Amino acid sequence: MPDRDSLIEISPGVFVWNLNADTRHALVTSAIGGSYLQDFKEFSLPTWQEYAQRCGLGVVVFADGSVSEETLAGFNGAWLKMLLPELVAKEFPKITRLALIDTDIIINPAAPNVFDSTPHGHVGVVPEFGPDPTRNTESRKRLAFLRRKYYDPSYPLDSILFASAEQVYVEEGFEPLSASFCSGLIVLDVVFASDFSAWFEEAKTADRRLAVAWEQTYLNHKVLTQLPHHWLESEFQVIWNLEMASSHPSLYQLRDLSHTEFAQHCVADTLNRAYFLHFAGSWPESTAWKNSPQRVIDKMVSLFEPEFREYLGTPSTGVARGKLLFQPD
Repeated sequence: MPDRDSLIEISPGVFVWNLNADTRHALVTSAIGGSYLQDFKEFSLPTWQEYAQRCGLGVVVFADGSVSEETLAGFNGAWLKMLLPELVAKEFPKITRLALIDTDIIINPAAPNVFDSTPHGHVGVVPEFGPDPTRNTESRKRLAFLRRKYYDPSYPLDSILFASAEQVYVEEGFEPLSASFCSGLIVLDVVFASDFSAWFEEAKTADRRLAVAWEQTYLNHKVLTQLPHHWLESEFQVIWNLEMASSHPSLYQLRDLSHTEFAQHCVADTLNRAYFLHFAGSWPESTAWKNSPQRVIDKMVSLFEPEFREYLGTPSTGVARGKLLFQPD
């Protein structure tokens, strides 16, 4: 696995990897404040590097010192993603497309190239809700019930967790829309940089720092009403908290999931069927992010390898091969 310490600081707080004169597409993130940069380097970057190397992508990280406090105007790093396209355009004029990705996302090394999946001239985003409303509700009810039982007995069983897209927009003071995306992954052409930076300046004027969902609802409304957008496959942003509640509920008994082999197995199993896995939030489920990427990848067996992807695409005939018996060594 590539060396996580191989990031190169090219200007104060700006780090790059696998960037050369021919690089046109890049994975871009902000790691502002606290231990965000160190955590990103330790728990996410190695998977980004494997993916970027295979797909011919650069990696760009904006950390402390890259943007002045005056520019941020009291907004946290999540809002900075609206300035990143413009910062990339100024610092790396040859890059034409970028994927804005939250630091707490790990990537399946065999995932398809997200730029190939997003048409030029569109903003690529992943739907927040799946096509099955019953499953959406059940996964959230599992999460609420298990948080209440194992984490906090005062956790509400009914809250904004169950709000529709329309309800969330109204809560933030916007006209309702029927769809929404999770802003942990946004793919765009650099030509949209001026739109994003203008929205940031508008957010500062409206003082939206205390928005319930940080930048997500605001950015949703701007992108979905003002720019051409393309809905990516749900595998490009699988939310770990919901996956854990639905498929790995026994993990709730552990509480702290960092540096835990059991959690590593569960994360690996989830990554086998996901492209990008997002450990969003501050509840204990998200501590599963803080595990060795190498150990997670080692536990993914072979379902993430290109050979399995090729096998999935081959037709199956159902022709009998005789009685097949397992022969122990």
